[in-house]
Amino acid sequence: MNDTIVTDARFSAAQTELVAFVAGAIIPQDVQRGMPAANNAEILHDILRSASAVELPAFCVHVETQTQTLFGCSFQHAAAEQRSSLMKHLAGSNHVVTRGFVSLVVQCYFRDAQVLTALGLEPRAPFPKGHQVAAGEWDLLENVKRRAPFYRRPDA
Repeated sequence: MNDTIVTDARFSAAQTELVAFVAGAIIPQDVQRGMPAANNAEILHDILRSASAVELPAFCVHVETQTQTLFGCSFQHAAAEQRSSLMKHLAGSNHVVTRGFVSLVVQCYFRDAQVLTALGLEPRAPFPKGHQVAAGEWDLLENVKRRAPFYRRPDA
């Protein structure tokens, strides 16, 4: 007989704890501006729902490997100061799974209704109404305009 209990959770409790901790370290709460941390329950749910069933476990394995290498223990058994040190180590990392995870966290964070409201935006999709964008430093595009074309013309 199999002792496995069927669940609809795509990720284990340990993976969820790790993701929540790292997401909260990437974007911490800003009480003064009314901005939640990225490990807010709704944002965390969006992260887990949006995450790839391959890429998120790969990120968790990467974090576990780094924790084991640096401290000789699993992420779950790492002390608070070890976890803080690990976050600094990951922040300096350019590892592909770390970059992918940071991108996922930022995307989920900035589509959250609480975050959009705190930023003074209507919590809705940008299309079809769009959003007004303040005029910026258009001279920053001058180098791009002067660059030689790197594409093939469609009529060629």
